[in-house]
Amino acid sequence: MPRAERDRRRRGWMLGGGALVVVAVVAALIVWLTAPSRETAAAPDVPVPSATGVAGYLFQDRDGDGERGAGEPLLPGWEVRVHSTGPAPLTTTATDEDGVFSVGTIDDVTPGETTVELRVQPVIEGPAATNLPDPSALTQPFTVKLGETIAIPVASFAPCLSVDRCPDLMLPDLVPQLTSTREGYPSPTETRVDTETEPGRVLLRFATSTANLGGMLHVTAAEVTGAEDTQVVQQRVYAPNHVYVHDAGEFVYHSEHHHFHLGQFQSYELVSQDRSTVLGSSEKISFCLTDVLPVDVHERADGDVFLDLPPFDCGVQEQGINSGYADYYGAELPDQWIDVTGVPSGRYWVRLTVDPQGLLLESDTTNNTVYFPVDYVAP
Repeated sequence: MPRAERDRRRRGWMLGGGALVVVAVVAALIVWLTAPSRETAAAPDVPVPSATGVAGYLFQDRDGDGERGAGEPLLPGWEVRVHSTGPAPLTTTATDEDGVFSVGTIDDVTPGETTVELRVQPVIEGPAATNLPDPSALTQPFTVKLGETIAIPVASFAPCLSVDRCPDLMLPDLVPQLTSTREGYPSPTETRVDTETEPGRVLLRFATSTANLGGMLHVTAAEVTGAEDTQVVQQRVYAPNHVYVHDAGEFVYHSEHHHFHLGQFQSYELVSQDRSTVLGSSEKISFCLTDVLPVDVHERADGDVFLDLPPFDCGVQEQGINSGYADYYGAELPDQWIDVTGVPSGRYWVRLTVDPQGLLLESDTTNNTVYFPVDYVAP
């Protein structure tokens, strides 16, 4: 090949290669300029705690990576509760204008413990915060060694507009239980006949236990309606960094319990041996939802969001069942029965159904009904 021809081709290759390099550099520059900033934001000044204290700061972890980046603000005026091994906090403090908290000395720590648990409320943004109690029972735990400081990444939940847009929603899975996990809590299969509570009627009494084997069940009261004996209920379902709000029936004031229950939460029926005929039933029962019995091994990790409701108690505006726990109703409580007046002695089935009207969002509804046999002797 003549030298002039080789030089011409070489210049073409060089120009073409140079153009590709320029295009690549420009593309990389555009990506860098338009990509979200990953710059780590500066930490505020945090005082050094004593050997029996803790200190740190809170920030809104919008992207859920555990690191404070640009656009993730500090959280001033945020409550921090300090716990040892008991349900009640040892002390409570709040962050200052820089999102910083400090507890100099923590009294009454369980002997031998070198750590404490700090509990904070996550951030709910936008319309999803409407009708959420302040403060809410929504809580995140974080373990910190005594004498050390900690940067706490507070979870941030933005509203999700539809279930389809948040496919990673952690839906609850409600399952009626036929066994008990704790002594002193009879199983539903231990029935008894009651002819005294309602004179002239025969009641078949039993306990019920409803476990949550999925994501957290969280319901809140949206508004008071009518004569203030009912409240519209909203179910809140969570995904990483998102929350979906779903209308889910009503809270109904229970005059015998003196607090609100989630309406039509369960139904109880006595059915024939071939399960084809309903021989007796209760009204659809409302429940005051709270954790009573552990039913599943569930290790709660630092940062996990859960409902920090008092054991055996529930709120007027906020209730729920955490993952791995069951709400339990003893046989002696009001409405824990099926009216079997006039039913002859025989062998039957008791049918228990959770959420019979499908008001709640769940990951699985095929396990909402269970049966157990009963040998009934009419009085």
